Amino acid sequence: MPRFLYIIFIVFFFNFPALFSYTDESTDNKQPSIRKLILADVSFGPGINSLSKNKAEAALSLAARLTMKYELIPVYVSDSVAADMKKQKGEVTVLELAGKMESELLLFLNIDKFVNILRVEITSVETLKPDSVKKSTAYALLRYKNNKTGEFLFDPTLIEAVQRAFIGIDGDSALYSGQQGRLAVASAAPLVVGGLYFINDEELADWELFRTKQVTSFDAVETIFGQALNSKDYVAFDMATRDSIYARFNLYAVENYHTASIHEIEALRRFDVQYYITGTFKRIGQGAEIELILSEIISGKLHAIRYEKALLAEDKLDDFRENLSNITAALLNISDK
Repeated sequence: MPRFLYIIFIVFFFNFPALFSYTDESTDNKQPSIRKLILADVSFGPGINSLSKNKAEAALSLAARLTMKYELIPVYVSDSVAADMKKQKGEVTVLELAGKMESELLLFLNIDKFVNILRVEITSVETLKPDSVKKSTAYALLRYKNNKTGEFLFDPTLIEAVQRAFIGIDGDSALYSGQQGRLAVASAAPLVVGGLYFINDEELADWELFRTKQVTSFDAVETIFGQALNSKDYVAFDMATRDSIYARFNLYAVENYHTASIHEIEALRRFDVQYYITGTFKRIGQGAEIELILSEIISGKLHAIRYEKALLAEDKLDDFRENLSNITAALLNISDK
């Protein structure tokens, strides 16, 4: 689905929730295998100050319907039934309400934001097994802003993050594989792009890329990040979010031409970052060798899982960017298809 059509679809959905209203069980085309859900509560973290509960409910409703396996009972319907039950018997528990409406799962939704990353956590409770609790956390990068106000447009990213979290609740990694475009969401792990370690050889001809390593390394991280955005398997944190995580732990003036310190990796781990890209940029006789390394963060340490290399023959920034982009795609298994 083209990007502009996707955005139109999302905006259309969020502004016309009545078109996706609850269908009574007696409807002829109702699928008997559809599992009913009740949204028990929506909460927002300190990073959220402009997102309504109605939009959160709409996002969850769409994520459920897209699976063709679930249907969220609208809050106005469950509130109405709860009010009738209270008139008859006084206080009503959410489990009693779920039983009355034949809902199999209770869902609790928490939404938060840190800089440019949206975090969604869904907690599910089985109606017939209240002790059976499952939690799923997912992330997505906020990419769109209102041109006039500069405020984030949450809708597309919220849908993506809720879908991703819903996959964890359902347990089927291919839950949305039948969808088109950006709605074909898959599980994706948080990823941060670190710096490249610059290794110069002063006996060789001087290269501007090495002489201006502060600027070059910044450009390299941005180039790698730009390609990583195309991955369906990872959620790439932008540099502003990465550096804000470091600052939260009093780690300032982090340079992009050095390898990460143990303190930086620990800070990322505490923000649930699971994967990290680093590498080297080494001057050699034939030019310069670029190596990127994808590592998993385990117990505060980097464990390398994949490597990719390229040879840069000339001191040209555009060639450097092209090589970085290509080996990043190979490193993260990004296909042009």
